[in-house]
Amino acid sequence: MDAITITVEVEIGKGQFENFEQLTGEVFRMATSFGQEVIRRVLEARDEEIREERDKKRYRCKGKRKTCLKTKLGEVEYERNVYEDRAVTEELRYVYLLDEELQIGKVGLMTADMCQLIAGMVCENSYRGAARAISDATGQRVTAQGVWNVVQELGEKRREQIDRHVELHEAHQGLGCVESKILFEENDSIWLNLQGKDREEYGKSKEMKVGIAYDGVTVEGGKDGKERRTLDCKVAHASCEKAKEFHKSKEGVIASRFDVEAIEVRVTNGDGAGWVQKSEGKNNIPVLDVFHRNRKLLECVKNPEIRQNLQELLYQEKIEELLDCIEAYSNSVEDEDEKRACRNF
Repeated sequence: MDAITITVEVEIGKGQFENFEQLTGEVFRMATSFGQEVIRRVLEARDEEIREERDKKRYRCKGKRKTCLKTKLGEVEYERNVYEDRAVTEELRYVYLLDEELQIGKVGLMTADMCQLIAGMVCENSYRGAARAISDATGQRVTAQGVWNVVQELGEKRREQIDRHVELHEAHQGLGCVESKILFEENDSIWLNLQGKDREEYGKSKEMKVGIAYDGVTVEGGKDGKERRTLDCKVAHASCEKAKEFHKSKEGVIASRFDVEAIEVRVTNGDGAGWVQKSEGKNNIPVLDVFHRNRKLLECVKNPEIRQNLQELLYQEKIEELLDCIEAYSNSVEDEDEKRACRNF
């Protein structure tokens, strides 16, 4: 595509602003308006090139159609050609070659980047608050209902992707290509406060299960001298499903990244709950996280002196001595419940 040159002259009169905030607002409006014009011209110019370059025997041009996209720079109106695809014989199929080439994915009128912006905003704000923040940031009108619609459609699309991953995994055709003999997993629950109809149906709160999987950790030095840890090849899944369905979905997500046939050992970290420690494969090693490990020690060992001794051995990573002490202590106590609890620790 040939270069497009756009010359802009900006004049801001003194009467257009009274303070710095008004000045930045006016400049922001001009900048977004300029950005919208650039996008419009680039899209329409490329669309004309596609019209000339297309396979004319296959794609019959049916004229231009006007559309509008809501982007981070605001609403962009432009025209592009629509084509009848003659390769399809069963029924008429119309395509926008520009959209296909540039992969202009959208939900309603929202572009993919706007959808991602909304998804990020709504994680920290209400629908109304997210709509207000996005409207202020992009200079376009986004309603709370619009934000809700985008979130629901993104959720539906993600659900379809996960169902497909599950289907492929169960058919031993997972898309994952990362090979690792060991896989680390972490599972936990988050209780979400509910409102409206959800509150009437489920009560004040509902459990959302969260799981992540990775094959290692990369440690790097940060600018402030502190270590920065990054989980390698991390995948994540979260849902309000029951435990059985959650694990089924999670395994599908894992199989979309990892070659599950190559995994020999799984280490599952969590709080000790039954569903948390569950994982596929025979060689699954359940591990308590630090908080619940320390709490378990308090629950299982009543003697404060012995408990302190066990804690010191644990922190010093003297595992063999620790196991010997636990065995000796469990054999010395008379209470059967305490003996059983100590051995389970």
